[in-house]
Amino acid sequence: VVLSGKIKINVENRIFKIGKRKDVFSGKPESAYIPKNEKYAIKSLNKTEIAVICVLCKKKNVLRVLKQKNIKQRIVGNSNWKRKIYDIIDKNVNAEKLLIGETFNRPGCWSSFPPHKHDIDRLPKESKLEELYFFKVSPENGFGFERVYSQNGKYDNVFVIKNNALVCMPFGYHPIVVLPGYKL
Repeated sequence: VVLSGKIKINVENRIFKIGKRKDVFSGKPESAYIPKNEKYAIKSLNKTEIAVICVLCKKKNVLRVLKQKNIKQRIVGNSNWKRKIYDIIDKNVNAEKLLIGETFNRPGCWSSFPPHKHDIDRLPKESKLEELYFFKVSPENGFGFERVYSQNGKYDNVFVIKNNALVCMPFGYHPIVVLPGYKL
């Protein structure tokens, strides 16, 4: 996922240029899904920041280059937990074990709210997932908080979310809030 800047990707001699944003708060992302066992090279074409997300998988799927026009936008929630979401890698990409998206909290607002978890498979109410959140804050000196807690109360932690923070949530509820005056 190109967070900012522009890159050239060579996947088995197929070359693509992706990336149009100055930062994550400046429009839809562009991305590439590279199947397992494919050789690739990434070259930055200007000042660039990318997120590389990898998982072990069994199936070999097809290469997908996702331009801004391919990225779906959703608005979810309401009141002070209304947020914008970009679905980047979803069921339409058939990535076996990956769901990748960007969620945008408005200043002073919440996401992952109402609190929910991904501990067990019981669709459509809940699906078992391990989640990894990488945070960007604008302006960069801002912060937010994420509380990760289990249903039985045995695990309960609050994390200070700063720019470039990473939080892994193998289980539990995980509501997030950002300071007024800052975007997350």
